[in-house]
Parts: sequence; structure tokens; C-alpha cells
Amino acid sequence: KNFQFLEALHLTKMITGWHHGKSKEQLIEAAKVYGPMRHKLGLKVKEILDNWDLSKSLWFLDAGTLLGAWRNGKMIPHDDDFDLGVYVSNKVIDEMYEGSKAKLLESMCKKFKDNGFEARVVTSYVDKIEIYESEHGKFWLNEEHGIDFHNVTVDLTLFYDHPTKKNCLQNSHMNSKHTCFPIDEMFPTGELTYEGMVLPAPADPEKSLTMMYGYLGPNAIWNPETKLYEKAK
Repeated sequence: KNFQFLEALHLTKMITGWHHGKSKEQLIEAAKVYGPMRHKLGLKVKEILDNWDLSKSLWFLDAGTLLGAWRNGKMIPHDDDFDLGVYVSNKVIDEMYEGSKAKLLESMCKKFKDNGFEARVVTSYVDKIEIYESEHGKFWLNEEHGIDFHNVTVDLTLFYDHPTKKNCLQNSHMNSKHTCFPIDEMFPTGELTYEGMVLPAPADPEKSLTMMYGYLGPNAIWNPETKLYEKAK
């Protein structure tokens, strides 16, 4: 593996405007303060997920947290949350939630609230549950649209069956509609270490990260049309 990553990798939120004025330097400073708190919250969320009915859902490291774990087992210096993914099949959504993703999300959110967590459903740019600690404050992702984000947050992003391709999953993020994760590259999950925690990860994390981000090596540049990184020519 080539671990000489361009430092700009995983700045998609900044490039697309989601951080609304937060510089990379500000993110790095915030991560020094809030990173350990995010990890502690992640461990608490893990306890809930470990007792989830795994015949109905499968969870794993996702996005920037997966990237950091795969790269060197550490948090990306400018990351702003703790990312997990959870796959729920169409069959389960149909049988348990009357075919409604909205009911699925509300049920998942309620599970965390019933266990003493602060949590909310987000569907504005992705289908996810945000589990957070409001006591540590928040900032605007997009003030014009009223989208805020808590400094200590665990993101639990939904993965669904791909709408047109068999045996594939699709990330629900609006920038990830290009994704098609073959089930055999995702499951059964393996394990990666992240900040000393051993956590489930996609069966082939490198292929999963490539699907999410594109080119993973040095000299990467962001292509706003494909929403993927490419090797600079």
C-alpha cells in the first residue's frame, strides 16, 4: 500500500462547501480538542450496535474514519466526526418498516434516544443518524439552509441495496450515487484498528475506499464532476 496520501484527501466536505468557512487549520485544532471525545462516544455507540440484531443490519467503519483506520490506524488530523455505516436490506425495510426508509430511520434514532443518547435523523444530503453530545457545542455546515453540526458527533450513514444492480450496495450520500459496493467486498466484515479500538470494517477496505473517493495515492486532485479524486497528470 502507498500511504503517502496528499493531505487534501478527504476534504470533500470543505471543497463542496459543507464546512461553510471552517479552514483546514480550524478543523485540525478542533480535532485535537474534540477527537478523544468523539472516540469515547464512538465506543458507546459500538456497545449499542454490538447488541443490534445483526440478522437485520450490518455495521462497519465508514468514510474518513475508515480511511484513517486503513491508512495508519489513526484519526485523520482534520476530520470532524466518527463515521460508521450500516447496511439494511430492502427485504428488512419492506418486512419491518412497511417499505419506508423514513420509518427505518426514526426507529433507529429512537433506539439511541431510548438508551440515553442525543440523536437525530438527517435526510437533507444523506440518510443518517447523528448521535451527538450537545454540551460540546456546534457549528454551521450551511447557515443559509439551517444545517448545523455538533463538535462531538458519530455519523451512522445508511447503505441500501443498489436500485439497479444485483448484489451491490449504495451509499445514501448525495455525492455517492455513483457508488456500487459489491456485497462480497463488504461482507463478511473484517477488522481494523482505529485509535486503539478494534472495529468492524468492509471485507476489502481498499476497494471500498476507492469506490468512495477514487484515487487514493499521492498527487490526488478533486474532480467536481465525477466527485472523485484522480491522479494529477
